[in-house]
Amino acid sequence: MKGFSFKEHGVYIILGLLILAGIGYRGYQSWATPREGGVEIIKAEEGLVEPLPGMEEMDNEPSEIVIHVAGGVNYPGVYTFREGARVVDAVEAAGGFKEEARQEGVNLAALLYDGNQVYIPLEGEDYISPLETGGSSNGKININTASQEELEKLPGIGPARAQAILRDREENGPYRAIEEITRVSGIGDKTLENIKDMINL
Repeated sequence: MKGFSFKEHGVYIILGLLILAGIGYRGYQSWATPREGGVEIIKAEEGLVEPLPGMEEMDNEPSEIVIHVAGGVNYPGVYTFREGARVVDAVEAAGGFKEEARQEGVNLAALLYDGNQVYIPLEGEDYISPLETGGSSNGKININTASQEELEKLPGIGPARAQAILRDREENGPYRAIEEITRVSGIGDKTLENIKDMINL
């Protein structure tokens, strides 16, 4: 009987390897296929998953506020800002200070609130706080916009309490009612009774 040639040996070896590979692949498929009772992974359809509480609020953009900028600025007028803007943003939007503007004492870091008027005094004018409300103050002190010096004019409000009011405004936002000033440490009902006719919002 004629023996196999070297070439024929190679062919048979390759065929054998292919057969073994096929058997191995079928075995892998059998092992990888989920069996009855196994864990089934289901992909949620779009729109079925509810967002976690609070996630919708994270997507909300800051509210807009409207501010009147006047006095010693190059382009006085009414401007719209994002909530959280400060006096420096109002001055920049209005073209910066005029040469004759009195810049000393202007707190550029003060927060702006909707309806504020930012007035930059000019040389020769008596200094007033650059932040004023749009309406008449009737001689009362606006506790949402007053400077430390103005707050100290109130009876029972010294430097420490005035600073506490400014800090409270920065951290917790503007007061919605004059009674909310009692949330400041050291200011109670008695102090409120003494100053309530001298303050407004």
